[in-house]
Amino acid sequence: MANRTDGYISAAALALVLAMATIVGAVSFRGVSALRQAQRDLGKLQADYALAGAQERAMAMLAAGAADGRQIFAIPTDLGTATVLAEPERDKLRLADGVREADLAALGVADPHALAARLTALGSLFPSPALVGQLAAAPDWRACGPSLISGWGEAHEVDLGQFGSPGQRGAGSRLGQVWRLRARLGSGWTDERLVRFVGSDDLAAAVIWRSFKRQASAADLCVGKKAQSA
Repeated sequence: MANRTDGYISAAALALVLAMATIVGAVSFRGVSALRQAQRDLGKLQADYALAGAQERAMAMLAAGAADGRQIFAIPTDLGTATVLAEPERDKLRLADGVREADLAALGVADPHALAARLTALGSLFPSPALVGQLAAAPDWRACGPSLISGWGEAHEVDLGQFGSPGQRGAGSRLGQVWRLRARLGSGWTDERLVRFVGSDDLAAAVIWRSFKRQASAADLCVGKKAQSA
């Protein structure tokens, strides 16, 4: 009598083959995932290194420049051009004075009174730009609040105009000043810092605060925004 299993795989063997295939597939998937994660980590590390170099060059350019106000300039890196936006903190509103509620409402803030109270409460502190932006959920406030008000601010009125350029060389004109610098690559990786110019031959500025993350938009949405002290 012919063997009824001739030419066919047994149920037990089929189960073993399927189990092995599942294991191989899982191992392959984990291997591909690990490779992709390694590539992402490498890309992040390369962006971090490139932007750190761009920031160093930006600080040196600003230390040597004589121009005031918000500035924009391009710095080449191994990963392409980094666009640097620079803002002097002293030109922003005094945090201790708060911001007019009407101006906060114009920035889309749903509860201007509550935000004004939060700003007043921070009056004796020096919050980071990230913290200032997180005080309200309105997109315009998140994007532009840190450009309007600062713990290092000395102004009572701010009108955010177009960016200028570093200009001609100066002679230690920024000693002691605090600036906000944002360097961004085309890939979206952004290195943002608060720095204080120290006038050292070896170090143009000391970093007070730093944020490194990926941002979706490179557009400056804040030109034309304005605010006055409360």
